[in-house]
Amino acid sequence: MKKKNNAGAIASNAGDDFHLIWACKKLLETLKPNSELTAISVEGPTWTDSVQISDEDALYSIDLAEYYGGSNFKDADSVIFSQLKYSTYQMDKDWTASTLCTKTSKNKDNSIIRRLADTYKKFSSEHASSIGKLTLKLVSNRKLEIEFSKSVKEAVCMI
Repeated sequence: MKKKNNAGAIASNAGDDFHLIWACKKLLETLKPNSELTAISVEGPTWTDSVQISDEDALYSIDLAEYYGGSNFKDADSVIFSQLKYSTYQMDKDWTASTLCTKTSKNKDNSIIRRLADTYKKFSSEHASSIGKLTLKLVSNRKLEIEFSKSVKEAVCMI
C-alpha cells in the first residue's frame, strides 16, 4: 500500500505565507511618515499596468510590485517587481545559474530567469524611455552559491 503524505501542501502553504508576510511588510511601509512607497500590488502589477501589457507571460514573474512616487509604471519614480521564492525543503541549497535557469514545464521555458527576462523585455518595449526606473528582484530564503554570486557582482561592476 502506497503511503500518502501532504508534503506538497505544507510547502505550498509555507510559500503562500511567505508571500503574504512579505506583502504585509511592504504594505506597512506605506504607513511610515514620508514613505516614498505609494502603492503595492500582489500577484502582478497594478491593473492599469496589466491592461497595457497584453502578454500574460510577461507578468508571471511579478509576485509583488512596489511603486514609489506613483500608482502605476508611467507615474511612478521607481518600480520594483519581485519574484518571491520560498523553500521549506531546500533552504540550504544555494541558487546557481543552473537552478535559476531550470524549467519545470515540458511545454515552455518557465524558469525564474526566463520569467524575469520576459517581464523586462515587455516593460522595456512598452516604456523604453523610462525603463531605468524598473528594478527586478528575486527574494528568497535561499542564498546564491558563492562563486555564482562573485560572477554576478563582477558582471555588475562591468556595466
